[in-house]
Amino acid sequence: MNNKPRILFYDIENSPNKLYDWDIRARKYPVHHNNIIEERKMISVSWKWRGVREVYTATWRKTKDGFDDSPVCLAIQEAFLSSDMAVAHFGDRHDRPFINSRLVKNGLGTLPRILHEDTYKIARREFKFNSNRLDYLASYLGVWRKLKTEFDLWKKCLNGDPKALEKMVRYNRHDVYPLLQGVWEILAPYAKTKINYNLFSDSEILCSHCGSENYSKRGYNYSMNSIAQRYQCLDCKHWFSGPYKHSTTIRG
Repeated sequence: MNNKPRILFYDIENSPNKLYDWDIRARKYPVHHNNIIEERKMISVSWKWRGVREVYTATWRKTKDGFDDSPVCLAIQEAFLSSDMAVAHFGDRHDRPFINSRLVKNGLGTLPRILHEDTYKIARREFKFNSNRLDYLASYLGVWRKLKTEFDLWKKCLNGDPKALEKMVRYNRHDVYPLLQGVWEILAPYAKTKINYNLFSDSEILCSHCGSENYSKRGYNYSMNSIAQRYQCLDCKHWFSGPYKHSTTIRG
């Protein structure tokens, strides 16, 4: 066996709510839900597999009553079903729960529970960057920059402009690759949630993050009654350890 886990990178673009409002100035209280004229939906979703160059996209479709985002729901649900781990930026707070809310609305259940990593959380927990926004991180880490766009693009999509939808798709896809994957490749060694490559290979020792056999022994990790050889991957710089054993087993 020498397989690799299927790691999914994904990002959604959603429309704003349409609503009635008495006053657009700052307020103490949020707009009441009874003021909503039309619920927000998913305009598009883009996704990519690690190790595969192609980026895939699904978009909503225009109907006589507005827009139907069920094709977007079905596409990302199917991608999750085929993955071993999913990665998004601010995905734990926005993308994943928003997708679930649209899946339920369309009678499709929810996303399957799989390993999920959020590059926003890694950046916030492990580092002190000036900003944890994807655009800043990608620029700071030398990955790329976001494509420039304005809120007018979202308004044009709401009006059914096909050229605006095409531009939205380019924007969405660019966020997935190179931005999201590029940032994740750099920050992933510091993530708490990791998929263990050793589970997908017959090799005795692999980097548990990237599957590389290019690593170096770098001391030991200890528990109360046992010890484990500590390694550092020379490719992705991830730290990992071998199985814990009684101290005399390793040190002789």
